[in-house]
Amino acid sequence: MQTVLRPMGARERRLLTVCVGVSLALHALLVWIALPAGPKGGSRGAPAALAERFASAVNAATDLDPAVRSRLEAAVAGVRRSSWRRLAMAQTLQEVARGAGVPVSDCKLVRALDPERAREGRWDIRVWVRWDEDVAADPFLIVAFLVGEGTLKSDFGSHRLWIQVEAPEGTGRVALETMDCRLFRAGKLSASDLLHRARWYDG
Repeated sequence: MQTVLRPMGARERRLLTVCVGVSLALHALLVWIALPAGPKGGSRGAPAALAERFASAVNAATDLDPAVRSRLEAAVAGVRRSSWRRLAMAQTLQEVARGAGVPVSDCKLVRALDPERAREGRWDIRVWVRWDEDVAADPFLIVAFLVGEGTLKSDFGSHRLWIQVEAPEGTGRVALETMDCRLFRAGKLSASDLLHRARWYDG
């Protein structure tokens, strides 16, 4: 049996055009929904610029100026050991960091941000720091130094430090292990090695 194909009429061509248009629009919508969370269609230049500035600061990092380190050691020498215990650490860290000239807007002790570490009973310390333009990596190093001091003198143990960065380019987060901060405070880890172990997250 032979099938005879006839040309499509005007109505059928219009229907086919509509179907194709709807299919393409639906595909575009699904692709848009699948994009990573964040402002769709906006510029991604700001997060990239901030991440690039942090990477440059890490690569250029040198150890804390001896005068700065001396001031920090003098500051922590006057802090009672009990002030570094887990429940008091956030307030102590905020006060000492501000006294050292780090623009800390807030500091909190919270359950670990990721579920697996939270189930293990881990804690995170979150520090909000303003990072102005043309400022090197010193704010990160000073906060790490102070957290290292706290872990040496407290029951805080092996947990995680999150530095929430507030900068002209936008916001970001730096994650450091508190054990690395302890090694840095004890002089067993250089500033460069400490920051190269850090992890950067946008937003």
